[in-house]
Amino acid sequence: MPSGYLYIETSPSHPGLLRLRMTAGGQPTVPLAGSTPDPEVRYIARFSDVEAAWMHAHEPIRFHLLDPDTALYRVGVVEAVAAIEANDLRHDRVYLDPALAAAAAGELAARVQRQLWRRRLLDRLWQAAGYGFVLLLLFRLFGVF
Repeated sequence: MPSGYLYIETSPSHPGLLRLRMTAGGQPTVPLAGSTPDPEVRYIARFSDVEAAWMHAHEPIRFHLLDPDTALYRVGVVEAVAAIEANDLRHDRVYLDPALAAAAAGELAARVQRQLWRRRLLDRLWQAAGYGFVLLLLFRLFGVF
């Protein structure tokens, strides 16, 4: 369970693509948006278990994965940030690109709420299926079916 940072990089030379990165250990040494032209870090969050955080962030955007070796996705930055913010792991937001925060504050909050709602709905459906199978096994045990 290494603690570390999970961050999102974009590049002006590759519009519409982003890279999900993680660093274990100390502070990430990454260029922030506006400091260098390529790549730009748009979001950083600190997690006590960065590998689990990466897995939880990957799950909602997995169908947008283009290159698994470099963790390159064709997805919007707001959707990727919402995927990280909506997980159940305790984390601290270290950095959010000010241009992104100003442009998409309401959209980000709405996407986070939508992902939380979707995950809770899926959890309830799986829980209901589990209860149904336990009930079916009890019926079979007592000879009802």
